[in-house]
Amino acid sequence: SKKSRTSEMASVSTPKRVAIVGTGSRGLMFLNGIVERPHLVAVVALCDPNTVRAEYYVKTLQQKTGSKDRVPVYQPDQFQEMLSKERIDILVVTTYDALHEHYIVPALEKGGALS
Repeated sequence: SKKSRTSEMASVSTPKRVAIVGTGSRGLMFLNGIVERPHLVAVVALCDPNTVRAEYYVKTLQQKTGSKDRVPVYQPDQFQEMLSKERIDILVVTTYDALHEHYIVPALEKGGALS
C-alpha cells in the first residue's frame, strides 16, 4: 500500500550499501532492481574476474543512475579488501553456485546481509 511504502521510505535515512559479486546475466536482474530503489539501496562495488563484464556493469550503472561516478571493481582475490573498504551492508552473490561459499562465508563472518 501507499502508506506502508511511505513508512518504509521514511525509516531509511541512508541507502544500504550493496556489492554485487558476479557480473553475469543473473546479476543484471539484481542490478536493475537495485537501481529502481535508490532511496533504499545503492551499488557501491562490484567483484568479478571478467573485466569486460565488470566494465559493462559500471557503464550500465552510470547510464541507469545518471551518475558519472565509477563504481569500483575488485578481483576475487581482493574480496576481503572490498568488504572492509566499501563498508558493505548487503552482498549479492551471483557467481557460479559452486563458488558461493567463497564469498558468503567471509561476508557472514563480517556480519553482512546476503541476497
